[in-house]
Amino acid sequence: MPKDGFPVVLGHEATGIVESVGSEVTEFKNGDKVMPVFFTQCRECHFCKSPKTNHCVKACLTACVSIICRMCTIDFRFSCKGKKILQLGGLGTLAEYTVVRQINLAKIHPDAPLDKVCLIGCAIGTGYGSAVNIAQVEEGSTCAVFGLGAVGLAAVMGCKAAGAKRIIAVDTNPEKFEKAKIFGATDFVNPKDHSKPIHDILVEMTEGGVDFSLECVGNASVVVSSYKESTPNQYDLKIKGLLSKPDLERLIHAFVSSRLDYCNVLLTGLSKRALRQNSTSRTLLLRS
Repeated sequence: MPKDGFPVVLGHEATGIVESVGSEVTEFKNGDKVMPVFFTQCRECHFCKSPKTNHCVKACLTACVSIICRMCTIDFRFSCKGKKILQLGGLGTLAEYTVVRQINLAKIHPDAPLDKVCLIGCAIGTGYGSAVNIAQVEEGSTCAVFGLGAVGLAAVMGCKAAGAKRIIAVDTNPEKFEKAKIFGATDFVNPKDHSKPIHDILVEMTEGGVDFSLECVGNASVVVSSYKESTPNQYDLKIKGLLSKPDLERLIHAFVSSRLDYCNVLLTGLSKRALRQNSTSRTLLLRS
C-alpha cells in the first residue's frame, strides 16, 4: 500500500449487527444482522446491472486515495487524536465498531451464526466464484487447487459444484487434506513429499496436465507452477490474492504469450479492536 494509504483501519471480511442508522438510510434498521460488502453494490449504475462485472461506479468514484481501487475511501469516518484515519475498502472491519455506507452492506438471515457466515464476505465468494464464474470449470474436467485455506477450500467446493471429475488439492500441510476431501477433493499432493517440482508431479499424475488450475496462495512461484502443470491448450490463469508489483511484473513476463486474468482480491481475517466513530446521515454504525 502506498504511503498516502495510512493510517488505515484494515479488515474487510466480517459480519455485524446494525447499532444505529443515518437519517437517509432506508434498507436497514437497528438490530439487523448484516455482512459488509467489499465490492459496493448501488444496484443502479450500468456496471451493477451488467452480468459481466461487479465494479460499481460509485465505488470507483469514491475510493482512489490508494493506487489500488477500493482499498481506502476519501470519506473519512474515523479519527484518532485529531488525525483522520482511512478504512480499507470503506469498511475497516478489524475495528469493534465501524461506519459504512448502506451500499456496502448486505442483510443476512437473523438466525445466521455471525462467526461462521463472515467467511462468505470474501473467502467463500472468492474461491467458489473463481472456479464457477471466472475459470468456468467444466463438467468432467480435471482441476488442481493450490492452497487449502478458506479460499482454496471454497475453490474445491466450486470445482465440485461445476461437475469436475477429478480435483487435485495441493498443500504443504497434510492436516488439511481430510477437510478438503469433505469439500470434494479427490486427490492430494504435498510438495514436501517429492523431490521433483510440483508441476512435474501433476503432469505425470494427469498424463499431460490439468484442465483448470486455481492458485489460492498468492505466491509468485506457486503461480508459475500452477501454470506449468496445466494442459498446453490452457491460456488463462486465475489468481486469487494480492501480489507485489515485482511479482506481478515477473508473472506478466512469464506469461507474455498468454492472457493473464488477474483477480485482485484482498484476503484478511477478523478480530476486534476498540475504535468508534459517530455515524453520519448516509452511514451505519455496526458492532462485530
